[in-house]
Amino acid sequence: MEKATNLASELLSPITVDDFVGRYWEREAVHVSGGAAKAASVYSPQQLRDVIARPGRTVDAFIPDPGNRLMRNAQTAVTVTIPSERIDVLFKAGATISARGVERDDADLARLVAALRVALGFVGPIACDAWLSPETNGLPIHFDGVAVLAFQLEGSKKWRVSRTPVLPWPETVGFLFDDGEAAYQGMGERHQWENKMTKAPDVEWIDVTLKPGDLLYIPAGCWHTTASSSAHSLSMHVRFKPLGFWDLLGKVLGPELRADAAWRAVPCAAAPADLAPFLDARLAELGQSAGALRRNLAPPSPVDEHGRGASAGKATSSAHVRPSRAVCSSHVVDGGHGAPVSWRDGAHVPREQRRDRALPRRQ
Repeated sequence: MEKATNLASELLSPITVDDFVGRYWEREAVHVSGGAAKAASVYSPQQLRDVIARPGRTVDAFIPDPGNRLMRNAQTAVTVTIPSERIDVLFKAGATISARGVERDDADLARLVAALRVALGFVGPIACDAWLSPETNGLPIHFDGVAVLAFQLEGSKKWRVSRTPVLPWPETVGFLFDDGEAAYQGMGERHQWENKMTKAPDVEWIDVTLKPGDLLYIPAGCWHTTASSSAHSLSMHVRFKPLGFWDLLGKVLGPELRADAAWRAVPCAAAPADLAPFLDARLAELGQSAGALRRNLAPPSPVDEHGRGASAGKATSSAHVRPSRAVCSSHVVDGGHGAPVSWRDGAHVPREQRRDRALPRRQ
């Protein structure tokens, strides 16, 4: 746990992990200045280049409109998937290169991503992407459905970011078109509130140029655009995909509940006499299991300077309190492609060794 916290603290420094989560997480974009020494201590640029160019890897090459715009009725930006052997050709042609999930190919990146998971207490999938951009190239104005920590390793990149999200945790990418209107990527029904995103002219912008060792946190739903301001820009982006509470319940409680045969099938609705008691019994069991989960994830009670709990005196306040022995189920740190695992104090807990995994047994 201490080693993981140190890795995360080094990346976020001089902001503490508690201040970052309590003040900025989900709320506000923040730029953290670093320096060449910090960049070198966190990760090697050449090592990242080697990971990107690994034989057999495929990467995305993005060729934007010359004005870095998105036009509603014209395909002015092109994204193609290419083998790593063609990176140099596309890069010299002006394409921005993106290699997804590079932590799967490098132990140091995997440790960094895992350290962030533990230090922040984040339970959703986390992945690390590498971005290589030629001069003046970048991405047009958009927001993502994930939170991002962008860390600059080489060169410099200009960012323009809305200070606060225009939507809380959108489910997908949103684009701003040249006519001032915004739209989501892909089709699909949206809730009414999701179509009321704040347009670019009405937001407060942060303009920063990231240099080696600099960090930028972009919450999900923040408008942003980028452009390399040097001959090339190399950066790594750690993206945090949110795990909804219902999804969390399914991942944590699902395996336990499905161990009971009663949870594997639902009676036919044509037999309401059987269906009603079945639903009542399952809902009662779900409530018991959810209660056990709440007790497992509950943070320790705040204590005052005399070591007394909240019930014994005035509790001290804290912007962010992390459970000391929380067990949370999530995906392995590989972009969400692994099997469900559990973590306690930053360590993987094998299923057969989870002493506090037991949920109320059903009769």
